[in-house]
Amino acid sequence: MSRGHRVSDVVVRAVRRMRKDDISWSQIGRYCGHSRKWASDLLRRRRLIGDIAKKKGTPRKTSDHFEDTLRLLAHNHKARDWPASRLGKIAAECEQALTGKESKVSERSVRCRLQQLQARIVTPVKNPLTYHYRTMRLIRALDMLDKLKKDKLRKDKLRKDKNYLNYVVFSDEASAKFDCGRHTIRLFPSEGRYNADFQRKLPPGRFSVMCHGAITRDGPLSFFIVDGSINRFIYSVLVAKKVIPKIRERRKKKKRVIWMHDNAPSHKAKLVQAYLKKCRLSVLPWPPLSPDMNPTENVWNIMWQYIGKRCPYEARFREVVV
Repeated sequence: MSRGHRVSDVVVRAVRRMRKDDISWSQIGRYCGHSRKWASDLLRRRRLIGDIAKKKGTPRKTSDHFEDTLRLLAHNHKARDWPASRLGKIAAECEQALTGKESKVSERSVRCRLQQLQARIVTPVKNPLTYHYRTMRLIRALDMLDKLKKDKLRKDKLRKDKNYLNYVVFSDEASAKFDCGRHTIRLFPSEGRYNADFQRKLPPGRFSVMCHGAITRDGPLSFFIVDGSINRFIYSVLVAKKVIPKIRERRKKKKRVIWMHDNAPSHKAKLVQAYLKKCRLSVLPWPPLSPDMNPTENVWNIMWQYIGKRCPYEARFREVVV
């Protein structure tokens, strides 16, 4: 393993998991596209650095000036996403500039000090819904409840399934970014993560993949990988080639279909709306800013976790997905 070669933490966790499953070093090396020595040196070097093995014992004592500087840095608004090693380095430099004494404090000691300050690591999210959007979601929920009651009272003996939501096809797009990390911030008591100032734009990562999927009550309807981004032209072509044939098969089985997609600009375009109307495909009304109401989001989370465990490298992504 050459000096300066950067390896993602996802790869290290995958190699560690394979070793727990009693997989040999040579098989791990071939899976990652390297030699046996590369796989063994990977965990050995990580143990030397201290990312895997944790020392036990009492934390190191630090001066009052160091702790005060660390407390001010940790509460700074711009330093909420800084790692503990960077905070400790800056606090040690400030102490050396004032006292003239050089102090070496490990990252573990800095983390212990932050734990004493009751700091917690969370993922920042956007501000909660406003009163207007909450009202729109409530109105839509009441409308759906009325439809369900009408279906329940309907005396149609030919239809065994009278639930309105059983005919809905939930669809959504998702872009998976790999090896780009996850943006986390440091919060203290009486602080919430619903703050737009804490939002950061993630780097593009080593590679990203755009996927489109649709699920029904009976199971998955369609899934395909999209080359590039999605606009109104690409979305209409994909629906015509990938989704409409599946919907026609369901209609042959005398199954009603209600299409559901969110309020993205590519979905609300006049071109797409005209094509769906031509195909006689009814669209389920959807409130804005409501991705949590779509069950497809849960499928994406499960899928990305599974792929992240199986596929640390780009070359095997499509193989794992298929």
